[in-house]
Amino acid sequence: LSPGLIVMLCITILPLIYSILIGFTNYDLYHLPPGNLIDWVGFENFREIFSIKSWRSTFLRVSSWTVIWAVLSTLSTYVLGCLLAIILNNPLLKFRKLFRTLLILPWAIPAFVSILIWSGALNTNFGIVNEILTGLLGIEAVPWLTNTFFTRVAILLVNLWAGFPH
Repeated sequence: LSPGLIVMLCITILPLIYSILIGFTNYDLYHLPPGNLIDWVGFENFREIFSIKSWRSTFLRVSSWTVIWAVLSTLSTYVLGCLLAIILNNPLLKFRKLFRTLLILPWAIPAFVSILIWSGALNTNFGIVNEILTGLLGIEAVPWLTNTFFTRVAILLVNLWAGFPH
């Protein structure tokens, strides 16, 4: 187990600790080693985040979306995965093996390729998703990649597509 633990320590835990510690320094454009040394400032950075109104509102918006993302992306993939597992374990379902094979595709395709395909499919002007919505359902084109709300919905849906087979 030692090699695996050492790799995990070097790749995951040490960078996490380093990132947390950087938050307590004055590391910025004007304090970059080796030319300029960084100083330990303690909680001053965090006081500034909450005392400057624009920084506070930005921090709260980003933090709240991070929590929402963590909860929704985890729950949605878990619920859909469990639901599909229950459905596909029903012996009365015809073509179970075919459905299982099709549902493994999101897992088999590399994530980077999936993201590129989805970014094209969700394009407002020529994406297949908007073509289906406008052509078949008569819904006006959705700005998937330019509107904050719809971008968040799209990110959750793409994550759901890529995550439920795991």
